[in-house]
Amino acid sequence: MRNMLVLLLVVVVAAVTVELFAEQDSSNSDFSIKKSEAQTVLYTVYLGPYENVGKPIGELYGLAM
Repeated sequence: MRNMLVLLLVVVVAAVTVELFAEQDSSNSDFSIKKSEAQTVLYTVYLGPYENVGKPIGELYGLAM
């Protein structure tokens, strides 16, 4: 009889836990998936003083256009 009560308690706790997690998932909509058209992406990584990127960054923007 005791084993049956323990089993029933475990099932109830599991059901409540699943319900709580299901509610959290449905309320969490911080992101979405969207389709977009194909595009080209241009990026660069520069490590160094910002003052030294004047002309080269302008040339890069020119190439991107």
